[in-house]
Amino acid sequence: QPLDAIFEGDINTALGNANMLLDYTIPYGNNAIALKGNVKTSNIELGKITANNKLGSVAGEVAFDVNINKNNYNGYVDGNINHFDFNNYRYNNITAKVNVDNNFIEGIANIDDPNINISIEGEANLDKNNPYINAHALANTINFNNINLTNKYHHLSAEIEADLKGLDIDNATGHINVNNLRYSNNPAKELFIDHIAINAHNEGVDKQSLSISSNFLNASINGSYSYKSLVPAVKDILSHSFPVFFGKNAHQSAATLTANNKNKFTFDISLEKDENVFNFFNINTDLFVPITFTGEVNHPEHKLSMVGNIPYLVAGNKLIEKTYIEVDVDQSIDRCFMKLFTEFPFKNDNVPVEILCDGSNNQLDAHLSWVLNRKTAFRGDISLSTLFSKDDNGKLVTDLNINPSNLVFNDSVWTI
Repeated sequence: QPLDAIFEGDINTALGNANMLLDYTIPYGNNAIALKGNVKTSNIELGKITANNKLGSVAGEVAFDVNINKNNYNGYVDGNINHFDFNNYRYNNITAKVNVDNNFIEGIANIDDPNINISIEGEANLDKNNPYINAHALANTINFNNINLTNKYHHLSAEIEADLKGLDIDNATGHINVNNLRYSNNPAKELFIDHIAINAHNEGVDKQSLSISSNFLNASINGSYSYKSLVPAVKDILSHSFPVFFGKNAHQSAATLTANNKNKFTFDISLEKDENVFNFFNINTDLFVPITFTGEVNHPEHKLSMVGNIPYLVAGNKLIEKTYIEVDVDQSIDRCFMKLFTEFPFKNDNVPVEILCDGSNNQLDAHLSWVLNRKTAFRGDISLSTLFSKDDNGKLVTDLNINPSNLVFNDSVWTI
């Protein structure tokens, strides 16, 4: 016979009062229970009951109907919270309803408070064979300092929509859109981003892609990648030339994280000027054309490359032209190379400046050269070699050698 128990009544204590209606049923033996009811309280001192000084009192009403057995669970929880105290702030007007059917969850929640106004709705399937989440959130206002989450001024509002399939970030497919993002850490200054769109596709090994688009940043990666092992993979590639920084066993730890030839991809990044973004972050530069970076990470072959182009950049009142950055790491030929070229303004001329770096066996060789095309000579060639090591206590030791170099000023030649 099923066991059925019903409780209806009031509980009155020094820590608060509650009105309850509970129906507890065990219909199929000890492996299953059914619980439904309603709890209403005007003021429960939750902080004192739990001995948590961040909590205060709570008042509201919760209705529920839940069925649980060994392999299945379903039901709903419907809450209407008049107030909830947390961290010395009283949150008002909280409503939420959640439906659960085994691995499927759907719900809606709202907070209608003067300092935090948020609505969230969505659904998720946690079944490992077909996991997905579809959600929409609208934050009309969040005043972090007023709700005592920080002692400094922070204000945020945004609309977020997500539709993703997959168990984690490495195999996710879908999109996340953020619209009308407004953030301020100063009442007189606001960051506004019209849109940020993130799209991910995962069709198996070597068929992954991720793109980010916004009004100031656009980026994409294509190939095969694993966010969990990306940093160890880069350390592994660089550890062959500079083991003193990354450890002799960097390649061993990375190998355990890069099954199926993960982290073999190309990337493309473009940065454009957005007045609001630059002003908010106090970036005192101007861009006439976008800054671009393209490159490749190939962990299985221990290669890494990148090319950056900054055609025109205004810093203060100076126009810096033709900036070019190249990085090429290929451990099959023990090569770790970097090149930087730019034309830096000097009086009424541009001075071409070039830096070349080669690294291997914990040694970095650098060559700096410049030349000013005038009637009188003004040029320089400086060569440096730096050897990195560690002493018996594991502290970094740096030995710097200035190789034979020349500086020419008018008719004077200085040899270093």
